[in-house]
Amino acid sequence: MRKKDTFTKRISYEYNELDTIAEFLEEKAAEGWELTSKTGVVWGFRRSEPRKVKFNVEVVESDVTGDALWEFIAFCEADGWKHVFDAGNIQIFENEDFEADPIHTDPEVKLKIVHEHCKAMRVFLPIVASVVILVMLWKAYFPLDIYFFESGRMMMNLIIMPLFCGSFLASTVDYFFWHRRAKKAIASGDSPQFKRSTFSKVLNIFMLVLLIINGFVIGLMDTVFNEEWALFKVLLGILVVGVIGFWILFPKLSAKYNKLKSSNDIDYIAAVIILLIVVMFMGPLLPDEEKTLEPALTLETLGVCETGDEEPYLHREKSPVLTYFEYAEDTGEEGLYYHIHITKWEKIYDLAVSYWTVPSKRDYEIFEDPADVEAMHHYYEVEEPAFGADKVLYCSWGDRWLLLYPDRVIRLEVTEELTDDQKALVAEKLNADF
Repeated sequence: MRKKDTFTKRISYEYNELDTIAEFLEEKAAEGWELTSKTGVVWGFRRSEPRKVKFNVEVVESDVTGDALWEFIAFCEADGWKHVFDAGNIQIFENEDFEADPIHTDPEVKLKIVHEHCKAMRVFLPIVASVVILVMLWKAYFPLDIYFFESGRMMMNLIIMPLFCGSFLASTVDYFFWHRRAKKAIASGDSPQFKRSTFSKVLNIFMLVLLIINGFVIGLMDTVFNEEWALFKVLLGILVVGVIGFWILFPKLSAKYNKLKSSNDIDYIAAVIILLIVVMFMGPLLPDEEKTLEPALTLETLGVCETGDEEPYLHREKSPVLTYFEYAEDTGEEGLYYHIHITKWEKIYDLAVSYWTVPSKRDYEIFEDPADVEAMHHYYEVEEPAFGADKVLYCSWGDRWLLLYPDRVIRLEVTEELTDDQKALVAEKLNADF
């Protein structure tokens, strides 16, 4: 069987982890692999003779280019180190003497350069991103209302996004501790260690898992909960194509043809983020598949009148803790409207009840007259055994009923005065499975 002549490896690193890259390159050289390309976080290698060499990875300031860069390279080569790869701010050297001393650059200057490169990605960006995300979440979701629990995606976002923020801030704290240790090492006359910590490795894996869940799984979960199988297949197809394109083909082709060698990390990261955004938001942009869901109760089945020319509104949402069903039918003369919240969670059940009976700040913003807001939420208990509910509440503003059953809260509005038989039919139809 013919051996592979090339292979690629993703090496996502920070500027304070340069020694970790050097150790990896030493391992690959000993196995018979030579570095040939770098495309973003993807490093390409080709087969060569196994060599026991020592690598030194140095970082230079962004404005060190042209003659200044060549002077730095000449300085390193005069110290016995051969320049083997130029990756922009990262310069890679090797030495056949495995016991050779590291390149004699000023550790204090090197730490300053590393810190300048790390400040944006390890300090400012995580803090700013965390504050922005938390503020957006607070404004979007708090105070929590019942509609939040109708969407599995919204629920998972509220769980996962704070975890992202915590991961960002943990990364910043980890960097601060590393920078403090590095300064202490220099003060005592030692060279700082530019290696990836175990905590950083675990944190990177954790954030990758969060990204996969938030980008792909949540979108797929929503389609499964709502039985949108056509949309599920589309999103799954995008997932498969994305994995093949960005995880397999892109780096392999890059290594094979040695293209995009000078590509910035941002190019590769941006491509992946675009894919994630497409998957996350493709659902609302695609036309819904034809629904097979039928309304449990209509004006016709209620015996009020035949269905009018206008198409009734029918909507259902599902999440792990709640099923929501909404129906609206208006013939011009008669109307039937009901909202059903089905849950086994007591707290969510109480939230569904309070949504109809307690005015919210949003209600006062929508309606100009506060008296209307108070009236539409003023329900009082009545005796209506025909509904078969544990408790029946009535609101005279719009003739609305709030029917409380063991596992569901039903808000019913119908323009026709219902007979006991019709009320019993409401109880039978709206207590069915949705």
